[in-house]
Amino acid sequence: LTGFKMFEEDYSDFDLIGFTYYCATLAGGVKELGDENIQETSLQWARKGLASLPQYSIFCDEGWFMTEWNGHSEEIDVVKETYKFQLEFSCWTYPVSAVHCTNYTTDYTHVGNDTLSIRNMKNLDVRCPEKSGLKGWEGQAKPGEEEEYVRIGYTCCSSDIASPTL
Repeated sequence: LTGFKMFEEDYSDFDLIGFTYYCATLAGGVKELGDENIQETSLQWARKGLASLPQYSIFCDEGWFMTEWNGHSEEIDVVKETYKFQLEFSCWTYPVSAVHCTNYTTDYTHVGNDTLSIRNMKNLDVRCPEKSGLKGWEGQAKPGEEEEYVRIGYTCCSSDIASPTL
């Protein structure tokens, strides 16, 4: 996984919200994967739509690369318009050494204060540079404007020897 970006499509009966995932292939003679580690965040109340994003931080351990992530909600309270949300993600090791990581951020996007604000996530384009893979990401609030603006901070890693990505 080298990045992701949300998309939205309007249909006459419903709106479709999904994610485009940017992926890479193994290169440099790497013929097999190492181990897989599946992790998840705790369920957290998410009453403020995208403004809740800074509650979440999903990063693989040192030397591991993120291969997928997804989110789901539980314990929905329709009356209070609240729900609990959780992220699950998978990490893999690869037979590489000398891993170098760099931190990046998206631009801030306005989030509003409602559950429909998830649509503003389409403004957050997470993309690692060529020949690197995603280690993880977290939501970040704009200092002093925590309820209004968020961005995603993410870490991309590469290797000098038998790089796991193109």
